[in-house]
Formats: sequence, C-alpha cells, structure tokens
Amino acid sequence: MFVDNIVIWPSAKNNNKQQRTVEKTMNHSLEVLNAWATENNMINKKSKTMYQFFSLRHNNTDFSLKTDDQMLQKSASTKYLGVLINNKLNWADHINKTGEKTNKRLALTKASKSNVG
Repeated sequence: MFVDNIVIWPSAKNNNKQQRTVEKTMNHSLEVLNAWATENNMINKKSKTMYQFFSLRHNNTDFSLKTDDQMLQKSASTKYLGVLINNKLNWADHINKTGEKTNKRLALTKASKSNVG
C-alpha cells in the first residue's frame, strides 16, 4: 500500500520568522507521517513527494523540507482532486491543460469522421 494524496496545509504570515516556523512544523509533520506509514506497512514514494508554496508575491519562498533525509522538490503546479493548482492560486494551468485535452479529443473526433466519410 502507498501513502498517497495526502495534503498538509499550514499557513503563516509572509515573513522570515513565520516561514521558519512553517518549515519546522512541516518537517515535524513529515516525520510523524513517515513513522505512521512505517508502522502501517505503507510505502511513501519519496521521488513523487513534493511541496508547494502559495503566495501572490513575486518571490516564492524555498523551504528546506525533507523526508527520510531526502530533500523534497518544490512544485509550481500540482494536480489535486483533478484540479491543477498553481502557486499563485489562479486557474491558468488548469485552463491550459483542459484546453490541451479538449483539442486532442476534438482532433481525434475530426479524424474519425473523415475516415468514415
């Protein structure tokens, strides 16, 4: 079994002191999650584990988060429950991806109609 689709969502004011507190809280939460997963024979695919920081600021903070001594990669956009969420909390990535899927399906439909007639 896999530890999958788990979201840990802390929040803080956007200043250095608060961000360090979030970093400590997140690292502690990751330790607790790993201990729970180990006790319950669950596998955490560390290569797929990422973090995302939401902010409207131009500079997006980097955190030093790790699980089992492996640093987590930062993601600018993450799919959660079928919706792409980017770090600016706007719909741009989701709309673009949905448009790409729609265009591919439309092209398949057009191709199949031209093969029939």
